[in-house]
Amino acid sequence: MYIILPVASLTIAYVAGIARIMRGSMIEVLHSNFIRTAKAKGLSTSRIILKHALRPALLPVITYLGPAFVG
Repeated sequence: MYIILPVASLTIAYVAGIARIMRGSMIEVLHSNFIRTAKAKGLSTSRIILKHALRPALLPVITYLGPAFVG
């Protein structure tokens, strides 16, 4: 019961870093040619983000999380 607030306060810094990295990576991926092609084919925005943009955008986040869990 008493550990919830300290754990929450320690994870806020990591969540902010992860969100910043994810945002930058997602912006970079959304400007790629394969995303432009998916838009030209008429796919919905949610489908483009979930099926085509999320996987390549997660690579920098996964790279960041490795040392974050260790240290």
